[in-house]
Amino acid sequence: MRIPLWAVGSLLLVLVLAAHSGALGGGFHYDDRASVRENLGIRVWQPLFYLTSPLAVSGEEGASGYRPVTVASFAVNYALGGLDPFGYLIGNLLAHLAVSWMVFVVGRILLRDDRWAAVAAVIYALHPVNAEAVNYVTARASLLAALGALIAFWAFLRRREGGGVWWTVAGLAAFAAALLSKESAVALVPALALYPWLGEPSRGRGLGGTLIGRWVRPILPYVVVCVGYLVVWTSVAAANMDNRGSPAAYPVWTLMELTGRSLWLWVWPWPLGLDHPLTFVKRFDGMLAGVLLVTAVGLATVVLADRRRYPLLVWGTIWALAGLAPLAPLPWMTVKGLLQENRLAFSAAALAWLTAAAIRGVMAYGSRRGASGGARPMAAWWIRGAAAVGLVAVVGAVAMNRARSAVWNDDVRLWEEAVRLTPESRSAHLNLGVSHMNRQEYDRAEAEFRRALVVAPDYAHAYYALGLLEIRRERYDEAEAFLAKTIALASDYSGSYHALGDVAMKRGQSQAAEAAFQHALALNPRDAKAQAKLGLLAQRAGDLASAESRYRAALEEDPDQTLARNNLGILYVRRRDWPRALEQFTAAARRDPDDLDAAFNQAMTLDMLGRKDEVRMILQGVLARLPDDPEFDARRRAAQAILDRSR
Repeated sequence: MRIPLWAVGSLLLVLVLAAHSGALGGGFHYDDRASVRENLGIRVWQPLFYLTSPLAVSGEEGASGYRPVTVASFAVNYALGGLDPFGYLIGNLLAHLAVSWMVFVVGRILLRDDRWAAVAAVIYALHPVNAEAVNYVTARASLLAALGALIAFWAFLRRREGGGVWWTVAGLAAFAAALLSKESAVALVPALALYPWLGEPSRGRGLGGTLIGRWVRPILPYVVVCVGYLVVWTSVAAANMDNRGSPAAYPVWTLMELTGRSLWLWVWPWPLGLDHPLTFVKRFDGMLAGVLLVTAVGLATVVLADRRRYPLLVWGTIWALAGLAPLAPLPWMTVKGLLQENRLAFSAAALAWLTAAAIRGVMAYGSRRGASGGARPMAAWWIRGAAAVGLVAVVGAVAMNRARSAVWNDDVRLWEEAVRLTPESRSAHLNLGVSHMNRQEYDRAEAEFRRALVVAPDYAHAYYALGLLEIRRERYDEAEAFLAKTIALASDYSGSYHALGDVAMKRGQSQAAEAAFQHALALNPRDAKAQAKLGLLAQRAGDLASAESRYRAALEEDPDQTLARNNLGILYVRRRDWPRALEQFTAAARRDPDDLDAAFNQAMTLDMLGRKDEVRMILQGVLARLPDDPEFDARRRAAQAILDRSR
């Protein structure tokens, strides 16, 4: 049965907004620091760099992926709105909406009924297991990979139905984009390969035609694209991957547990969380092993028994399992790769189709029971009851998704949940401590950092966090001790030298500060922050030429280095070079609207240039945003004096 496409699109839009618009109030979390906030690659539009450099993944050494399309999408967000999380989360929400729409588009072919295809799309759009992919900016990679794979599969189906060669071209382009969004899109290949045998409702019992004509020829181009991607991935990204971490104690069982628990989250999405612990990473659990083995044997039996009677059921199960197969290397590589819900984005498409097909089967069974028994009203009662259950499920799913967004909108709640689910995770304790530290809850932050050290006594990042905490407390001897411990455990971590340099600057020890920042720069020659700090030291020493050179070097690496922008502007102010000073302050204020110093300096420079109207507009905004704190009284008086003079 055909239904208007606009009606389905409108329904999905309303439901996605109802369920996930709460995500738009969130921020950056976890891997977002490296992949967005500190990724200099997204600051300038440079597609060739995204395709050829493994650093484009996260902007740091050790990036374990090759995702240039995802990085390019972040670059678009940055060009439009800088580092405002709102734009990035809008991008995730739109990507989720697009995947839900493609679940409907492909479902029309698989389920042969627009109504049930729409049900599948609604299930995908509202299932709480997909909430993480919307709320977690870095999880956009999973959404883009699923979207590209679904478009590629749709093009594959259209070509099989008699479409022109351009469908193949479109499918290959979409598949390449999916692979370049996230490597897990390789799971599409087995789904394509098995579809002629298992997926086509009208061809479930055989291929017909020649093997080459019916199977090899349609699949071969996709295999070639996949092989080409693997070659590029190996040459660009593989050597750069950082696989530090302990191997899983029972890798095969770990993979089975990861797969089983991922599928179970679709059946019963509770508890949800950023990370889920995997039992077999550290110990063997006989009871869990038995459950997994019985489930695996039962699933294999169903697949073999029903491969002819229910080909779509069997093929959809294989799609779902194939989507989880790329997780296989994680247990072998590192224990850092815990189960994260966004990784189900690809598998969830098939699970949505299967769920819709199962509901259709139950509805048909109930209707037949009513009709065969001569009780037509019973069939109507069955339908009304099913509709009521469906409405309750939709309302419940919307509520659960909004509840998940509320958790993701609060860093402390998010990491408290992660600690509760994975108390043995050192990174969960660390991130919860950082969240407390950002709220100036220093005692709670210290407690979490020390709990991370109980879990992992040699955890360098926990010592580094304690060092930063002591700097905030202005306890510099303790800070230096923690930072020295960090360097002893991880001598290649430049952040420690930055922090030591900051301590030395606060103590007026210019030579020690310079040595620390030089060490950080030696570890990372592209360290814009170290260049800016060295420029500040030179400026304080009166070496303005060296300071300017350092600031310009910093801005070449990172055009948004605020310290370099503001201090270069101040340098020009000292030279009474008002136009160049205004250029720097304006750029700093544009990139960071919350930088009140940049806005004040911009207004001050405009005042010297006689542009009074602009001065009044900027300073009125500065005064409105200055905190009601005596610390800012001097700035408030200076701004008011300039305002009075401009009148």
